[in-house]
Amino acid sequence: VALSVPITSAIIRTVTLPLMSDEEIHSAIEFDSLWSNILQIEEKLQEYSIFWQVINRNPSENTMELLFVSSKLSEINHYVEIATKAGLNPVVVDVRCFAIRNALKTQRLNKNQTTALIEFGALENYVLIVSADSPFIYDIYMSESDRMLIESGVPTGEQGERLYNRFSDQVRQAFRAYETRVGKGHIEKVLLVSPIQDVGDLRAQMQKYLDGYFVELFNPLSTIQI
Repeated sequence: VALSVPITSAIIRTVTLPLMSDEEIHSAIEFDSLWSNILQIEEKLQEYSIFWQVINRNPSENTMELLFVSSKLSEINHYVEIATKAGLNPVVVDVRCFAIRNALKTQRLNKNQTTALIEFGALENYVLIVSADSPFIYDIYMSESDRMLIESGVPTGEQGERLYNRFSDQVRQAFRAYETRVGKGHIEKVLLVSPIQDVGDLRAQMQKYLDGYFVELFNPLSTIQI
C-alpha cells in the first residue's frame, strides 16, 4: 500500500534564501544550520522527515526560492501502524498534495503549461500550482462549520452557494498571489480533486465562480495504459 498523510500534518513553506549551489545547500543541511535558520519549531529536526526542492534561482538578485516540506515522524509512524494492523505492507508515504502532484506527472501535459490543481473537502483544501515542474502550494482555510456542511453533504440552494463562493474567493486569491509572485503566466489548466459524492455539481459551481478559467475533474488514470 502507498499512504498519503494530510497536508494539515505537514509544514510546507516556500522561502527566499541567499543564492547557493546544491553542494552548499547539502553542506548547510549537514551541519544543521539551514533549517534552524528557516524554522522556529520546538521539536528537534531529527523528529521530522524533511523534503526540499529549489524552485528557482535568481542570479541577478543573488537569491533563490526553496520549497521546504516536513512531516513529524510520529505522525507518519501512526499511519504506518494503522496500515500494518490492517495486514498491509506500507511501501511509500507522502504528503497528500505531493502524492497528487506525482499523479499529475502521469498526464500528457505540456511542461511549459501552468496547471492549478484544487482540492476541496472536509479535511484537505489547498491550491497546488505547477509550472515547469516547480510546485507552489497555497492553503485554503475552511471553518469548522463549513467542514461539517461538507461532511453531511453540501446542501443545494443559498447555503451551498455561499460555501462555494467562500472557497472560490480564496482560490482566486491564490491564483493572483501566484501570478504576482512569478510576474507572468496566466494559469492555463485548472483541475479539481474532491472526495465528495456530488463532484459534478462541485465542478459546475467552481466553473461558475472561477470565471475565465476552464475547470476539469482530475482523473489520474485517464492516460494510464496497461
